[in-house]
Amino acid sequence: QSILLFESNQAGLGQVQKVETEKTLYIVMEHCGEKNLLDYIFEVGSLKKSDCAVLARDIFTALDYLRLLEIVHRDVKPANLTLYAEAFTLQLKLIDFGLAKASPCSTFIGARGYMAPEMFQGQV
Repeated sequence: QSILLFESNQAGLGQVQKVETEKTLYIVMEHCGEKNLLDYIFEVGSLKKSDCAVLARDIFTALDYLRLLEIVHRDVKPANLTLYAEAFTLQLKLIDFGLAKASPCSTFIGARGYMAPEMFQGQV
């Protein structure tokens, strides 16, 4: 089984570092908090347009950075986006790279409820 490793200190991504000893590889990840976007939406009911714009920017920034690294997350969903407040502004970090693969990726995987209809119709 292979492990996809990359080090990140990029905005919108939880910080990830690898530490290697002679016999062991350690993956050190930032603790990104307890609240994710799904929890937050259930708590507040809906988001303000201004919050949506900030959160969308953070998601796109994280995904663009992964694209540059040729990494496909494959499980982007509200439960994999942790929230934190900085200067009274909501920000998020993309977490859970358990299904991530190096690009190009020919297999489709992830939470069915968040997949595009085209995925089920074989159009992708």
